Amino acid sequence: MGRTDPVQSAWGVTGLAALTGVGLYLVAFYPGYMSHDSAFQYWQLRHQDYFSMSPVTMTLIWQGLDHWLPGPGGMFILQVLMFWSGLWVLFCQLKGLSPIWLAVIMLVFGLWPFNLLIVPHIWKDVLMLNCLIWATALFLRAVQSTEHRSQWRLAASACAAASTLFRPDAVIPAGVMIVMFWIPWGRWPRRQTGQINLLSLFKPLLIGLSAIVLAAGARISIESLTDARQQSLFPSVALWDLARVSVREQQNLVPAFTAMNEKMNEQTLSAYVPAWSNVPVLTHQLHSGLWEPYSSEQQAAIRKAWLNLWVSFPGAYLEHRLEVFAELLRWQDDPTKPETVYRVRALTPYRDNPFHAMNQSALHQALSKGLDAVIESPLFKPWSYLLISLILCLGLFRQRAGAVPALIVCLSGVGHALSLMILAPSAEIRYLLWSVNSWMLAILILLTLERGKSSLLATPSSRSQQRNAESGH
Repeated sequence: MGRTDPVQSAWGVTGLAALTGVGLYLVAFYPGYMSHDSAFQYWQLRHQDYFSMSPVTMTLIWQGLDHWLPGPGGMFILQVLMFWSGLWVLFCQLKGLSPIWLAVIMLVFGLWPFNLLIVPHIWKDVLMLNCLIWATALFLRAVQSTEHRSQWRLAASACAAASTLFRPDAVIPAGVMIVMFWIPWGRWPRRQTGQINLLSLFKPLLIGLSAIVLAAGARISIESLTDARQQSLFPSVALWDLARVSVREQQNLVPAFTAMNEKMNEQTLSAYVPAWSNVPVLTHQLHSGLWEPYSSEQQAAIRKAWLNLWVSFPGAYLEHRLEVFAELLRWQDDPTKPETVYRVRALTPYRDNPFHAMNQSALHQALSKGLDAVIESPLFKPWSYLLISLILCLGLFRQRAGAVPALIVCLSGVGHALSLMILAPSAEIRYLLWSVNSWMLAILILLTLERGKSSLLATPSSRSQQRNAESGH
């Protein structure tokens, strides 16, 4: 009998595990969950009335799927297939474990409580996650390959850039990943003379910038071709910042024209500025500018007032943003936070959207109860994943074959989390979906790539020797 090819065995066994994961998600969660944002996006595709606040690319994809399978079900199936197929390709690159162990760990990863809580939602965050998982998988393929490495890295860069079509703030993790994908780690950062070779960074930076610009151009073109209504999210975040700092400083810093009534001041604002969301203050006190856009002069006035926070009230502004970040990481938890900050276990109605029945299977009920039981555990505390990932990646850097790719993935998640310290309009845990997954993936890559033959840190000559050894020369 012929000997089984371990590579083919890994693809086969993990493939069966991926199909199992897809099946479990479909049985337990189909047709998925829809929040207000999802329901509004579904209304847009039904009426072909597009808004830039919802990623138009996602809306168009969903619109195409809706012809095949009306409702959220088509998009849910696509998200699940992208998620598990990305994990399948990724885990097949981790050659430090047997195929059986890879399959088991992949199932645990895909069915990890944090993912079970968020991935079933029809959210742009999930598509962003899927693109970045695919980027990681294809980059690891380049790491493990001795041929066509540039092609694999180009494919990985394209997937990372595609994530920005769904969430513009994905530019941070995608940019970090693309630039670091192209750094010649085997020859950088020092020449033989001992001098830092900064020129080696020019190509990675150029590729990263080009990929992001191309993705931004594609997004703008899609919005233009569909006549999408432009909405700026900046006023809604800036006004929340201004309101919270006003309460802290006991003086009204919010431009008067943004108020819903003339009596708005720091006292009236104080009841509507929790650290976990800007929705209360934009519902009861201030106009968000989303549905009735501010004029260019008014936006300039809001921008000036917001920038003044950095100059005149840096301490109060930083304290406010650190409090939001602590809520996002769940380092602290405001007991008044509603369940919707974590999940929306519903198919939210919106205007004339048709009714779609929720999943009522026994598996769905059992998983829902299980998630409820552990929602306050460290499994749902993003700061714990960040801490463990950073300790391992920095502590074992240069000691293990998977250190560099693990650190790339980890830092992409850290970069995204840090950007949310300034950009986040609320402490919704879904914003950290990629960050948490990146930190878990970094740990797995670090601990399982050791026995595989990574060519990432190899010089061209050593890679040539590796190819000759593998070909039997």
